[in-house]
Amino acid sequence: MLAETIDLTDAWLRLLGRLHPILVHFPIALVISAACAEAVRAVRRAPGPSPFALTSVVIGASVALVAATSGWQNAFFEGVEAGPDLFIHRWTGVVTAGLLAVVAYCGVRGRSRPDSLEFGFWRVGLTLSALAVTGAGYFGGELAYGEGYIGKAFWSAMRMSTQADVEVAADAQTPAVVPVVEVAGVGEVAKVGETAQGEVSHSAGSQFVTEVLPVFESRCYECHSNKKSKGGLNLEVMATATEPDEQGRRAIDPGNVDASEMVRRIELPADNEDAMPADGARLTAAQIGAIRKWIGDGAPVAVSPGAVSGERRELPEQFLSAQQQCDVDLAVKALTDRGVLALPVSLESHAYEVNASLVRPKFSDADMPLMAGVCCAITNLNLARTQVGNDGLTCLSQMPRLVRLRLDRTQVGPGCAELLASLPKLEVLNLCGTAIDDRTLLGLAASRSLQRIFVWDTKVTDDAAIKFRLENPGVQVITGRE
Repeated sequence: MLAETIDLTDAWLRLLGRLHPILVHFPIALVISAACAEAVRAVRRAPGPSPFALTSVVIGASVALVAATSGWQNAFFEGVEAGPDLFIHRWTGVVTAGLLAVVAYCGVRGRSRPDSLEFGFWRVGLTLSALAVTGAGYFGGELAYGEGYIGKAFWSAMRMSTQADVEVAADAQTPAVVPVVEVAGVGEVAKVGETAQGEVSHSAGSQFVTEVLPVFESRCYECHSNKKSKGGLNLEVMATATEPDEQGRRAIDPGNVDASEMVRRIELPADNEDAMPADGARLTAAQIGAIRKWIGDGAPVAVSPGAVSGERRELPEQFLSAQQQCDVDLAVKALTDRGVLALPVSLESHAYEVNASLVRPKFSDADMPLMAGVCCAITNLNLARTQVGNDGLTCLSQMPRLVRLRLDRTQVGPGCAELLASLPKLEVLNLCGTAIDDRTLLGLAASRSLQRIFVWDTKVTDDAAIKFRLENPGVQVITGRE
């Protein structure tokens, strides 16, 4: 009975977490409106707080407290990894919610005493609260859409407004070989790059699909794609990649390898703060050579229909056949009947996310065969807090597209390293609260794709973690004791 109560509580807390995007915008609008109304009242020298502002702040403070709580729950249940943007966003939200509560109290107290200290703090605190919710919203945008999401658009608009003539002149001086269309991400068709004389460079365009695109998908799209464009760079839209930034630098300068900022950064030593990719191992000489050759040929993009899919990490050849799609549909129905959440990662994507963490009775090894039909399409798999053990993991070998895997608080133990290390695209692995040991961690060094491993609350020792980090500097090991 107690276990069922806990499970039900988790289900409702998870729902609360998913309401965060809805809840968080409400207090932002209320507080900013209240600050504007109070500013007008202060200019008019009217006594006491604005009734509209006071009502808005009281409601906004209440919703802000709920929104802050829902944000923490959302990060916990959805497995969001902590980072600087998330840290700033969540704590700015918590501090703002607390400040709003104090401001609301002072507003109520100062309503009948306009000369009191409470009324003075009401106006000062309301101004600070408006700034705080604006800051929290800003970092929320950075978290959801990437670094520079607002700033890039602002400076781009300013540049277009004040330097239109300069932009035209700069565009006129670009090399003769340019890409004719953008690669726009979800199912769009980009044509082969053309030269200024209209000749089509088929071989160079094909090289993009076979050699450059796989590098972008595995090492770049995590931070520079339609979903997230750090620094305003989106490599899924070539127009932004070839557009000069505020300093006039281009990530990709077609036909000009040495002037391309991307080339400069991928060739920097790993200890340089500007080196890219920021996380994981450095690009190989062959990968860098392929990018240099592609840019030197004019950065043409030859992409057949569907080559760039809705799931940013999927390669062109991994679209599902009619039979595979039929198998996927049957497997999804079976999993749904069992209470598992199995959905495409986006509307037009062939990649699926499967979450069995809240299924009751708990998902176990006996249930894993239900995934057989959808294995070819799973990119994100959440088995946290299930009863799945090493025996149930055997079906993972049929998941060539798996990128993120949560096995925290499961029955997994020593002996699973070889199978997990063999997954060709696995980047993030959570093994917290399992029975794995030092040998398991060191065995994961055989993986060619892992970038982040969570092993806190396990038998992994600090010595093993240090040894792993030294031997695999491109992989983060999080023990919880850092």
